[in-house]
Formats: sequence, structure tokens, C-alpha cells
Amino acid sequence: MKTDVEMIPVVTASNDKYAVGVATLFYSILENTKAKIDFYVLDQDISAAKKELIKKSLKDFSNFNLTFINMDKFDLNRFPNIFHYSTSTFSRYFLADLLPQYDKIIYTDSDVIFKGDIADYYNIDLGKKGLAAVTEETGVKYNIPWNHEYRKELFGINPKHKYFAAGNIIISGEYWRKHKIADKLVAKTLERKDDLKAPDLDVMNMIFANKYKQLDLKYCVCCHAWEQRKVTPELAASFDNPFIIHYTGKKPWNNDKVPFSYEFLRVLEKTAFYPIRGLYGNQWTTIKKYKLFGLLPLLSIEEK
Repeated sequence: MKTDVEMIPVVTASNDKYAVGVATLFYSILENTKAKIDFYVLDQDISAAKKELIKKSLKDFSNFNLTFINMDKFDLNRFPNIFHYSTSTFSRYFLADLLPQYDKIIYTDSDVIFKGDIADYYNIDLGKKGLAAVTEETGVKYNIPWNHEYRKELFGINPKHKYFAAGNIIISGEYWRKHKIADKLVAKTLERKDDLKAPDLDVMNMIFANKYKQLDLKYCVCCHAWEQRKVTPELAASFDNPFIIHYTGKKPWNNDKVPFSYEFLRVLEKTAFYPIRGLYGNQWTTIKKYKLFGLLPLLSIEEK
């Protein structure tokens, strides 16, 4: 597989509500790498003011490009709006077609921070696979309708398939274009829209059942799994040393009980979005106090 070695393409999707996450995500990537990054935001109605705040947040860096791609022409509103999921989540279906110049693309949700060098992540060999992702180790422990075994039966997915998380993936653009993956994802979403629970995640697991490269769990540590982090030694190790933290469930910019919230706030403070009006004062005061003594990691003890 050929790749553009000059730039690493990193794509996220966002609406106006998640713009603060975009700024924090991109800052966390840039502060951990010297590689040149081609950032793309699949934009569903982000205000001009917040776009300026995102740009301003990255002013200290020069190793990146930033492009906002309007998604109106893809008619995302035809897709189901389920639970807390925004229809912008379906933007990732069109990655390979939007960026035909790249044969390897990183997609990440916007409620994420990176703690390692994204170049190391990008350089993972996909082999002949169309997608690389982390398995959702805790899904088998959930009750119906979130239980993975139940969902595999519901959607006709091979029982041996391991559900993967769709929020942090590396795709082969070449594979997606050759096999018309976008068309397949759209068709399957519309076909099963009444049955979906985690919309794009369910559909991507249908299309890539037993056809993806499994990554180390540290490449997508999902905060909603905090209480189940000791289910397996591998999952526990990923929480001890996360490379990518995904704030699934409650968000660290409006809730002070989120695991790893101190990691998010450490980066947020460096962006143009800080301070956020109404940000939970007690948590931030605590973080400021610990930072004065250079003891920020001690907060991890409080949250455990």
C-alpha cells in the first residue's frame, strides 16, 4: 500500500457542540509529534466563531494544514438519529472518497486526546486489510440490547467476529475505493436503520466482520469501560498506559466525574476555548492547585 509520506492525514467529524473537542484533539496530537499533519474536519454546522477558536488554538504549531469540509451535500440527515449520536457520526463513511490523494487515513472522533506520537500509530502496517481498529473488550458484559452477542445474532454477523470500536480507526483508502465501502455502508445503514443501537459502529462491524486488523487496546481506551477495566489483563494494561483516550459517554468539558478528565483539561487549558463558561469549578480548582506543585499525575489516584 502506498502512502503520502510527507503528510499524515487525520480526519475527525464535528458539529458546533463538539468544536471544543476538535481543538483539544488537534492540540494533543501536535504536542506529541514532529510529523506534518493534514487535519480535516468533516463539518456539520460548526459556527464561524468556533472555527476561528480552533485555528487560534493551534497558533503555536507550524507542522500542519487544516481544512474544513462541508458535509451538506452528503445529506447526513437521511441517516437515523439514535440516542445521543449526532448524524455527523456517519461522515466517516465517505473518508476514502473525500481524500482520493491518500491511500491510508486516520479517522478519530472529536472527543479524544492522543498521548503518544501519532506517527507511530499511522505507521502500523494494515497488510491487506481495509481497516484497523481496537476490539471492544467489554461489550460481551453489557445487557441487551448493548450486548455484542445479541447484536451479532440480530445483524447476522459471524459469531466468531469480535466487535471493534469505530471511534479510532486507520483505513486503507485504496481498499475502500476499490470495494466501494462507502456505498455498502450507506446501503446497510438505511436497510437496518430501525434495528441500530450504536449506528455507525453496528454497520461498520457488519461490513468488516472478521475482515479487520486488531490493534493493541491502548489505541482506543474508552472511558465508559472504566468500571470494567479489570475484565482482562490486557484491558487493565491499556488503562494504565493509554495511547489514545476516547471520552465515550459523558464529556470531560461538562462533567467532573469522567475518568482521565485531568488529561483532557490539561490540554484544554492550552487552547483558545479555555476558560469555558460554567466549567465545573471545583474540578478545575483542584487541577490548578496540584499543578502549582507539579503533581498533576496524583489526580489519577483520586479518580480510581
